[in-house]
Amino acid sequence: SVGLPSEMLVSWAQIQLDLGLVDEAADMFAKALLLLEQNDDKLSSPSFAVASYGRGCALLSVVRRDANDGKAGSAYCTLNEAISVTKNSLLEVESSNKSTTTRFLCVKKLLGDMYTFGIMLPPDLFFEGEEE
Repeated sequence: SVGLPSEMLVSWAQIQLDLGLVDEAADMFAKALLLLEQNDDKLSSPSFAVASYGRGCALLSVVRRDANDGKAGSAYCTLNEAISVTKNSLLEVESSNKSTTTRFLCVKKLLGDMYTFGIMLPPDLFFEGEEE
């Protein structure tokens, strides 16, 4: 994947996601986002919106898989990561004065799905540091 343009990495990651290779897709979307970070005008790039959404979808799929496999702790950690990276993408777009926010409506809906999925996890995961 070294030397490939971000658009190609995003397309590759989308194929991996469609094939159910969610871990690999999340990593590939992360590489594409890192490559886009080097671009001064990344927020204008459609690839940034697609990569942000794709990474969030891939991470949410990992969360669902881990929750179904009984790995609630892993699901919780990945859910926190998914929410964090998705929120950061939205904050970057909203802090800029560019008219790209309409491309991020799907990302906002995805963020809502992530928060909603948290209700499926055991409640004791959300209480760190408290002793019984």
